[in-house]
Amino acid sequence: MAGDEQPQPNEQDDKKKEKKKHKGKDKEKDGKKEKKRKHTESDRDDGPKRPKDDAENVEIVDVKAKMPAFMAFKPVQVLRKAGADAKALAKVKEEKALAFPEAALEKAPEKAEKAPEKAEKAPETVPMAEPSKEAPKEKTKQKEKAKEKGKEKDKEKKEKKQKDAAEPKDPGKASKEPLKSGEASPTGGPGARKKLDIGDVDEFRKQLAQQRDQLRLWIIKAKQEWEEKQSGAGHRGETNDQEYYIASIGETLGPNREYLAEASIGRGVFSSVFRCKHVTQKTDYALKFVRANKMMRKAAEKEVETYRKLAKLAAKEDQEGAQYIMLLSPPETFEHQGHLCLVFDLLKCDLRTALSKYGQGKGLPLQTVAQYARQLFLALRCLRKIKLIHGDLKPDNVLMTLAKTEIKLCDFGSAMDVGEAVKTAYLQPRFYRAPEVILGTGYDTQIDLWSAGVTLFELASGKILFTGKTNNSMIRQMLEVSGAFPKKLATSGEFAAKHFNSEGEYLLKDPDSITGIRDIIPMKKYEKPRQPVSGMLDKVFKNPPPNSDPKTQERLMPRLADLVQNLLKLVPGDRCTPEAALAHPLFQKDK
Repeated sequence: MAGDEQPQPNEQDDKKKEKKKHKGKDKEKDGKKEKKRKHTESDRDDGPKRPKDDAENVEIVDVKAKMPAFMAFKPVQVLRKAGADAKALAKVKEEKALAFPEAALEKAPEKAEKAPEKAEKAPETVPMAEPSKEAPKEKTKQKEKAKEKGKEKDKEKKEKKQKDAAEPKDPGKASKEPLKSGEASPTGGPGARKKLDIGDVDEFRKQLAQQRDQLRLWIIKAKQEWEEKQSGAGHRGETNDQEYYIASIGETLGPNREYLAEASIGRGVFSSVFRCKHVTQKTDYALKFVRANKMMRKAAEKEVETYRKLAKLAAKEDQEGAQYIMLLSPPETFEHQGHLCLVFDLLKCDLRTALSKYGQGKGLPLQTVAQYARQLFLALRCLRKIKLIHGDLKPDNVLMTLAKTEIKLCDFGSAMDVGEAVKTAYLQPRFYRAPEVILGTGYDTQIDLWSAGVTLFELASGKILFTGKTNNSMIRQMLEVSGAFPKKLATSGEFAAKHFNSEGEYLLKDPDSITGIRDIIPMKKYEKPRQPVSGMLDKVFKNPPPNSDPKTQERLMPRLADLVQNLLKLVPGDRCTPEAALAHPLFQKDK
């Protein structure tokens, strides 16, 4: 129409271009939002992922327009599925946790609280929010706090070091902590070691001595309980304890299976013993298997140390006496099924068995007794020279060789150096226990001489000399055989008050007494022995053992009685020594 104004061609083109431009921007904007939404859905781990079918129906929400700022949440860290990247990120997390433990502890309860919320909420629309600006600030603050604390600790350490270096240390209170590398010693330059205080060394020695004494006391107690059990049962060497090793006949033993088990010899408090033959040497050995018990294992290891000491020193100090001491045979020890095994040459039997088998309860011929006695004193002379106390001398621990002409002193489980003597009233088997042990006056190798005297009487008569059921009753029998105790001996011991009063009078404790009141017996009553050894051995002469020569018995009987009486002197200093015993007329040939 003529009245209508038509738009100019240039203006129409401009409008079309502008519309197209706006449409392109809107599409680009919509595409970015859709891409952003999908990326958030795939990477978020705080809610279940949306199925792909619903992706087209998701409503695009303008977060800035509809969501207030306070609802913004912390951005979630996305972990890649690639193994190497995941491990690297995990390592970074671990390092952060170590560097800032306080921050990790603060986050832990926060995560625990948010976890149930996340499980409950499964929103259809996942809004995208701006990353919280507060989170980086908190981390920065935590890092700064941790750094400040670290600086404060370093400062305190430096001040402490300076203070320690400035102040002179008391030599009686030296630090037991080792010096760190580069640290200056208070007694020297940088890197110098601190000097060990003499007081610390003494304390360490005391602890070692205490442990050694505890082990020794345990050994003594175990042996005492074993002996009482055996005497009460009326037999020896039998037990059903599963800690013993029981070798089967024909079993091969040893590091190279060179020993063949042939028979059981017997059992003791610490071990079971088997007769074995060496397969290549065709020689018989005795294999002693220690019971599978921690304390008994320690005791056996201590015994092995003693045997090795004897092997090293005995022949050097006394070659003649060393040949009558039992030593370990190669390979000395080995392990078998959790048991420590000790290897010895096989001997015939112990003298208690010999008394039963050859003496028939009447003792051995005095010529044989004299021969064995001389060898025993040679062995005790050797021990005296190396200052070693046997502590368990009795017929059971003196072995007869296969030829029956010699003996060997064995079982050094209770042995100790003279300087390591432990104070106890129960050292040695009770029937062979010396008076100084019972009274607690201190002791040395002379206690073995007392035991030797009791053993010789038993070998000659077949009877045990002292049979007291307690230490108190043992003292009463000693008074009968050896006479009165000197007042100094009776009153000076650690355990003397149990048996004597302050005047040195004997306090008899009758085990059958109802009142428990002890009878006081004056020493005048025992000025002379009421049952001397000579009188008791006279009975043996009237009832001689098998295969004994009457003339030899008559000649040697008084000599043996005199030697035994000298070995049973109550005061250790008056008692016969091994050297004095070897010079006794019993061992001298008649011209």
